[in-house]
This record gives sequence, C-alpha cells and structure tokens, in this order.
Amino acid sequence: MPTVGPAIVAIYNTSSTTIYVQWEHSIPQKQLNGILIGYRVIWNDDHFDDDHPHNSKGYEDLGVDATSYTITSLHEYWLYNIGVAGRTSRGPGAYSRESVMTHDDGKSDSVLLLKFSVRKQ
Repeated sequence: MPTVGPAIVAIYNTSSTTIYVQWEHSIPQKQLNGILIGYRVIWNDDHFDDDHPHNSKGYEDLGVDATSYTITSLHEYWLYNIGVAGRTSRGPGAYSRESVMTHDDGKSDSVLLLKFSVRKQ
C-alpha cells in the first residue's frame, strides 16, 4: 500500500449536490510498496452515523489512468471531507485530504483549490 497519497490539484463543487476532485499521478515509486492498480476516492459529511438514512459517506475505486472524479448525490450546503489514495493489490494506502462545501448550482471560485508542484527528475 502506498505510504503517501497523490497530490490533489483541484477540488470544487460543480452543482449544489456534486463535487469534482482532480489529482496528479504523483506518488513516488519508492513509496508505492507494490504495483499501483488504481485510486480510491472517499467522501464523508461528518453529520450522521454510518447507519443513518441521510448519511452521504462513500467511496469509488477507479483505474490506474484516472486523474479525476465527480462525486454525486450529495447534500446541499454541507461540508464534505474528500480523500484520494493510490491502490495496490493490498488495498488503498495513505490519503491526501481536502474539504469542500456544496452550495448554489455552478462552480464556486471561493472553494477552488489549485496546487502546482515542480519536481526535479
């Protein structure tokens, strides 16, 4: 399992009930601890217990070429914790995490997160 998560480069709501997250293929080979087979995106709202009918906690496993995902069917005007991890055959590793709030329809510039990094080869 990877010991670090991929770098999240953008995260924002695309509507009042959806959040878009984008990441880089940035996990160093030495920290993969296996062969990367994909990514896992997780989300939770921290408002309800796992068995509550309004809980909007979840995850999605994606392929190795994925660099983004849109989370749907969320509650309006709620703060969500989003995580992205690399996956090996042993499961997901460490998560990179960010928080974003759903609100009015349309992309919000106030919650846009852009991160850029330059790595020497």
